[in-house]
Amino acid sequence: MELRDGDPKRYLGTGVTTAVANVNGDIVKALRGLDGRDQAALDRRMIELDGTPTKCRLGANGGPHADNSIDLQEFMIVPAGAPTFREALRWGAGVFHALRSLLKARRLSTAVGDEGGFAPDLASNEEALEVILQAIEKAGYRAGRDIWLGMDAASSGFQRRWRLRAGLRGKATLFGRVRRLPRRMGGPVPDPHDRGRNGGR
Repeated sequence: MELRDGDPKRYLGTGVTTAVANVNGDIVKALRGLDGRDQAALDRRMIELDGTPTKCRLGANGGPHADNSIDLQEFMIVPAGAPTFREALRWGAGVFHALRSLLKARRLSTAVGDEGGFAPDLASNEEALEVILQAIEKAGYRAGRDIWLGMDAASSGFQRRWRLRAGLRGKATLFGRVRRLPRRMGGPVPDPHDRGRNGGR
């Protein structure tokens, strides 16, 4: 469950100051000293700390941010090759506008989702990555050198749907599908596990 402040005077009730306070307070204290590479252990510790079935005390962020045919929650660009933050911001803006023009040329929606990203109705997750790669090139940059790709899988929201859709009856795994994605992605993949009560296992 996404934890929002509920104050109608701030962002129409969608503010997250309570969630931020939880991160800077209870969560930091609980995770200090743990290995950041052990995502399953981090998940388990935060689930224990929250203590509710829907993670409503500390707040969580999972599931799609737009209503479309893409399973993964977010595809992102990472302008890690930029020499400064200022340049990284400029590169990102350039790719954003290049992507908009590519989508418009294909007569796809350029409306944005909950967090400001495009939400076109593409045929597959692979197609989403490919069109972003085209936008990087159109903006004058090189994927894997100037700008990398990343994604937020939010797998708790799609893993069951994939299994049902493919008729695999529980045999499908997230990483079996991720292997089909373009190898040029080369960026961070947060939330790679289904974050259930057992910390993603």
